[in-house]
Amino acid sequence: MSLSDYWIASLCSLILRVQGLKHGGALLLVPGREGGLNIKYQLNYDRLQKGLFRRGVFHIVNTEVSDRIFEEVLDTNGDEVPVDYYLDESISGTDITENDKEVDGALWFIACLSRVDGLIVMDKDLGLHGFGAEITINEIPKAIIRAKSRLGGIKGGLKLNYDHFGTRHRSMMRYIAQNPDSVGFVISQDDEVRAMTQVNGKVVVWDDLRLQLQFPARPKRGSQRSRV
Repeated sequence: MSLSDYWIASLCSLILRVQGLKHGGALLLVPGREGGLNIKYQLNYDRLQKGLFRRGVFHIVNTEVSDRIFEEVLDTNGDEVPVDYYLDESISGTDITENDKEVDGALWFIACLSRVDGLIVMDKDLGLHGFGAEITINEIPKAIIRAKSRLGGIKGGLKLNYDHFGTRHRSMMRYIAQNPDSVGFVISQDDEVRAMTQVNGKVVVWDDLRLQLQFPARPKRGSQRSRV
């Protein structure tokens, strides 16, 4: 599993937890600048960001020592694992377990902030900048298009009426229209999730996202050999 997979899985988990609180909410990912926002509660919280980095490191270490055990012992029909290999694998496994708890706690903390009216504002590394944020941009987007594909294709996409959306959606659309590098997620109280960003100068909306968590297990070598 790559670092980008961990990032995507964590983002999905965060949105699903906000959804599960049944309060509704909005999450805005910004490239760093925070123009057009009035952040009522500023909070620089990087535990999730650093936890995901550590997760990558721990999994790399665990994979490397596991590969050594397989290649130098098990694949050569050896019956004794060197003590240092065993300890390295055991310690890295414990690190992964503790890191899972760290990331889980950070995700719950951020998700619970959605119960305060306003947006949760994060950067694209999933560092938290604040919550209870209000969008101060008033200019209405010139074009809002429903995405035709998961990659955001807009050719032939249905044009959406700005006035048909609620307050959270309209304010997010206004921000996205003025900030092309931002990504917004709006979670309705009825559990519907919409994502939006800017594509070719237009606000593009993904309707009713179906999110799921997937942490694919590392394939077992024994199962690979049995299929050959």
